[in-house]
Amino acid sequence: MLKTTNHLLHIATFGMVCIFGDYGVEEILTVAVCIMGSWAVSHIGLSLAAGRRSAEIGALSIGIVMLYWIAYVTKLGLGMLLSDQYWVVPKLISNEALVRGMPGAFVIATIGYLALMTAVLTFPLRTGFGWEIPEFRPRIRLLSVLLPLVLVGKYILKVQFNLGIPGVDPLYLGIPYLAGLLAFVIDSGFVFVSNILLFCGLALGRPKLMLYGLLLGFTNAGIDLRFGSKDTAMYQLAIVAAYLAIARYSAGTKAANFRKTAMIAVTALAVFGIAVIGAYKFFNSFRFAMLMEGHAGLSAAIDTALFNKSADSSNSVMEIYNRITGLETLAAIMHLREALAAGGSVAGMFDGSIMQNLIYYVFGTTDVKTAFSITEFGNFYLSGGLLGLVLGSLVLGYCFCLLQYQVLRMRIHRAMTLAFLPPLWILFVFRLLGGGEMILWLKEVGVVVATFYFTARIVCPGCLSRLPGRYSPAPTVLASKPKNAVSCHTPAFARTEPHS
Repeated sequence: MLKTTNHLLHIATFGMVCIFGDYGVEEILTVAVCIMGSWAVSHIGLSLAAGRRSAEIGALSIGIVMLYWIAYVTKLGLGMLLSDQYWVVPKLISNEALVRGMPGAFVIATIGYLALMTAVLTFPLRTGFGWEIPEFRPRIRLLSVLLPLVLVGKYILKVQFNLGIPGVDPLYLGIPYLAGLLAFVIDSGFVFVSNILLFCGLALGRPKLMLYGLLLGFTNAGIDLRFGSKDTAMYQLAIVAAYLAIARYSAGTKAANFRKTAMIAVTALAVFGIAVIGAYKFFNSFRFAMLMEGHAGLSAAIDTALFNKSADSSNSVMEIYNRITGLETLAAIMHLREALAAGGSVAGMFDGSIMQNLIYYVFGTTDVKTAFSITEFGNFYLSGGLLGLVLGSLVLGYCFCLLQYQVLRMRIHRAMTLAFLPPLWILFVFRLLGGGEMILWLKEVGVVVATFYFTARIVCPGCLSRLPGRYSPAPTVLASKPKNAVSCHTPAFARTEPHS
């Protein structure tokens, strides 16, 4: 299905450029070459996902490919008709200038994408990763009591110490860097923590447990939204869909309990999805209302958001689409290249200086409670030109693969590793969408991985996967014991011959 989508999407995009774009022959040919290169490398990446020895690279490729589809390929095609609705118009660039600059921006994006995917596809280390969920017995009762308390603790930390609140400086906790560390844990780290029971419910075919886990996941997203972070709600929808795909692959077509659980999960996902997407256009107004000094409180912020004329006239789907920054942002910052890259250097690829230049260009000051994305490809290109774009994308691709490789090698039960992969990929996607301070992002990833490790050991303390590569998962028995999780004392892996 993904391969077919890849074919149709690239054909449709090129057709829209030819039919609706007022470009010359040279620009059309340039777009055609880029479309062919994008299609080819996407096809290769998607093909690897089904292979036993290449599944881990294929899995990472799926996330990058789908992001590139949405953020660059579709925005090129739809830009022929909807460019005036992109967020950069007229804040950063006029509609006419954006349309003129899109082919050139697509060339830059394609070069970065090809370099990034080359790094991913040529990464030499493998772990023998597989999608099967081995038998496991998580501490369901402990988690059912502990996770709500943990979410309450997160709420208290945000209220009392302003941890992880966009646009608000946290209070000093008496120990250097402790506030930042806790902010990473309760924000990015809790994307995994709050969804553990959701994954267990899907994997074990237990509908009530799945619904309870789904409630905890959206409660975590609601807490973040209450304090101005609207992205977690969208991440939650993506994680539910990813967990469904993983559990579906492992359960097989005869897992009756999974089919029942999956049907309930899909229904709940549809309900939550419609609610989140429908209300998304009010999120920005709500966020700024909550950040206003001396604001009356939550109810007043909701009223302000609901009766905001700007939000009421906007479209939620377009708001979400604009949130996925890509080609339109790259075209705008290329148009402003001289103003943004003043003093830019290779160091700008890592320190976020170009993003600060963009904020200053728009607002005249850097002391604002909002931020702009420049995309990682734009960050690399403005800092180091084409050479910086290629080298930066290669390094970032190898960095993604190395991080995933280390996670897969951890002596953690494979079920927990599978549950952590979607939140890990979200961190990768966030990096590609944003750009900026690489060191800060690496710190965040380190804290999130450490949170995952300690949480996974608590969830399955005696169920350690052996080092991957020389072991293949034994057949899973997800539907045989729907009421009770399978025993942890049954060997989760059967020894096989090493790969040659």
